[in-house]
Amino acid sequence: LLDCRRLIQGRADDAGLTLTIDKDPATPQNLHVDAIKAKQILINLLSNAVKYTPAGGTVTLSTRDAGAGWVAISVADTGIGMTAEDIELAMQPFRQVDNSLTRKHQGTGLGLPLAKVLTERHGGTLDVVSAPKKGTVVTVRLPTAAALAA
Repeated sequence: LLDCRRLIQGRADDAGLTLTIDKDPATPQNLHVDAIKAKQILINLLSNAVKYTPAGGTVTLSTRDAGAGWVAISVADTGIGMTAEDIELAMQPFRQVDNSLTRKHQGTGLGLPLAKVLTERHGGTLDVVSAPKKGTVVTVRLPTAAALAA
């Protein structure tokens, strides 16, 4: 988590955002994932959050024990948010939500779809909850070694 924060902190600072980490000490540490791919998932989610959050906003990376051998990692922002239809579009590769708020942000439209594919390849799930002008929370659930042993 700290490596991901270091990689994104400069962009957050440049954008005038507060970037925080809220790590629950009870969160299991033994994730059953490829460390490089997990880092890529988090960097994609943090990059999107920073990109779509106006100056003065907040991006929070948090972890918690999700029970039964699972860990939940969330990236929450106070950004522009999305409708349910926008979320569906944003989850498609090479697609971006096309409105006046988002069009000013350049990108390939691969951040969320790639994070979802990488998460699912590790046996996890990716969920998005968002509302226009209220922000977005993306939660990734990944298994620990205990989940696979069960």
